Amino acid sequence: MGRPLRGVVIGAKKVGKTAILSQFACGQDICAKPYIPTIGDSYIVHIDHDKTRDYLILMDTPGLDGTEKSLKSLLQPADFVLFVCAVDNPTSLTFLESVSMCVEQLQKEKKDLVFIVLVNKCDSCGEAKYEKQYASIVNWCMKEKGENRAKVLFIFI
Repeated sequence: MGRPLRGVVIGAKKVGKTAILSQFACGQDICAKPYIPTIGDSYIVHIDHDKTRDYLILMDTPGLDGTEKSLKSLLQPADFVLFVCAVDNPTSLTFLESVSMCVEQLQKEKKDLVFIVLVNKCDSCGEAKYEKQYASIVNWCMKEKGENRAKVLFIFI
């Protein structure tokens, strides 16, 4: 068994962090269930490949509210950071920009740290009221990609 990969999942409140983890780790769709804020949780996902078994430890975190002074310590144990933002959440881009700066600093200390930006609720982007937010997130991602940040991955779902 290999060394576990540790991922920290962060983002603003109500962007779908726990729903994505529940679907990925447990195969459970909780989107239709009543919203219950996450205090903190973790999921272990076993991955079998090439006759070996590795595993991911995914740490679900409470929604960020912009007052996190300990963001760096929250991300310190991570091998990768999964930042979830949503097109229907106006604070997503603000958090994305501030978290990105923190991750950029951590990447100087931890050369192998990967930053994954998962843009959620893209099915809402056809609605006129979310078009500006979606465009802002896409523009931010394109700017980051243009700066040749090798360890950044963007996923739109």
